[in-house]
Amino acid sequence: MDLAVLSQRSRQVIGAIVPDCEQREQAFTVVRGGIDPAMLVPFIGYIQGVREEFSQYRHNGDTGACARLMHSVKGVGGAVGFPELSVLGAVAEDLAKLGDREGLVKVDLVLDQWLAVMQSVTKEQA
Repeated sequence: MDLAVLSQRSRQVIGAIVPDCEQREQAFTVVRGGIDPAMLVPFIGYIQGVREEFSQYRHNGDTGACARLMHSVKGVGGAVGFPELSVLGAVAEDLAKLGDREGLVKVDLVLDQWLAVMQSVTKEQA
């Protein structure tokens, strides 16, 4: 699996909603050298669950739960080599705290796109 391609595609998806993502991700980079291959599939599964919970909370108007959930994404993304996902978590947490439901819809769509790209690339590279 070409982890550089995976990382590049991840940044493209998230960069669509967070234009200054590359500048902001330095604050969240924990793992140097990119994505830990052993963590990739479990992490994608974790984010799938997060996205499902996030969508449910968003549909129910529970912005507090959205903020708490995305706070955890903010903390974990950089730890496994996806600092851009941490940036998205930070942005989503702020949107939720502001009650910006339109912004949360965009985050939901980006999470869905991110998952589709990750699943596509991991299947291509398998």
